[in-house]
Amino acid sequence: MDGNQTQVRVMRPGGWVEGPGGGLLLATSGEPPSWFVLEEHPTLFKQFAELPPAPDAIKQFATQYGNLFANLRSGAQLRSTLDDWQEQTFRMRCVLELWEAAVVNSDWLLNRALVELARVAEKGPLKPYQVVAAELVERMRGDLLTGGGVASKCWQAVFVVGDVVTEQLSEMAPFFERAAPSTGSDPVPPQPLKIGLRPKELHQAVWWQCARFLTDGTLVRQCPQCKEWFTVQPPITRTTRKFCSDRCKQAAYRHKQKAKESQS
Repeated sequence: MDGNQTQVRVMRPGGWVEGPGGGLLLATSGEPPSWFVLEEHPTLFKQFAELPPAPDAIKQFATQYGNLFANLRSGAQLRSTLDDWQEQTFRMRCVLELWEAAVVNSDWLLNRALVELARVAEKGPLKPYQVVAAELVERMRGDLLTGGGVASKCWQAVFVVGDVVTEQLSEMAPFFERAAPSTGSDPVPPQPLKIGLRPKELHQAVWWQCARFLTDGTLVRQCPQCKEWFTVQPPITRTTRKFCSDRCKQAAYRHKQKAKESQS
């Protein structure tokens, strides 16, 4: 395995059931911790942000990618709260919407995001994700609400996004990356140390991936054919790319041709 790949340790149960009274997901069977390589799922954070709040959707995602937090246990049984999942997915969705509005310098998108957050915060009964909405509305006060210029509003949104992501990664411990030792008779001289961060649970993994997305210029798009998310990395990939693969591009072309033939 490539030493530069980010490995994430997750708890993968055989499945999940809702606990008594709702609000909890309980693992149906325990399995030892397993590893998955984050780089093999480059749009996991986007899938996480778009995850519906329904228990069945959360159960399916948790079965595939593991528990949200590594330390949520009740005795010997792994558990996860629906409130935690709904709060974290909502928080990331808001962060990505604010970021999109800021990078395209759109006053309209920023105002729409603020209005939607205020609407969510005001409806009852109060849920953890609504607390997130109220918190973000409060953080975006100032330039966003006092009529500052578009550029000022966008910078305000960028600062809010940066603060939120930093807070979510605050428990990730740094480590020194180790170079692979030489197997030959002539050892490689010591190299400069590199410090890095490695997520150890799903929560850290998706926020770490989101942080990298925000800082390296990667674009994430949804394929109009298969609806899967894919990444576009300028200048390696054309920024005009619409489909995730040639297969989907060809399928969309054939579908378009059949539609034309049926109309003629």
